Amino acid sequence: MTLFWFLCVCLVLGGLAFRREVRATLEDLRLRWFGVPVRVRRQPRPPARSRARPSRPDFLPPPHVVTRAGP
Repeated sequence: MTLFWFLCVCLVLGGLAFRREVRATLEDLRLRWFGVPVRVRRQPRPPARSRARPSRPDFLPPPHVVTRAGP
């Protein structure tokens, strides 16, 4: 039973080690513990927004009206 528990813990920790975010965090902690300066990671820039349209998530475009000549 103890070996089964140990195997499960190792598999979970091994799976987390392959995630990019967790691996980067662990590497930064390791460098910080040993006194090595850590570079600041740049945040990705958000896409440029158009000023003509509101950026609300519930925004719908205006209705399209088609007119025809009457009888």
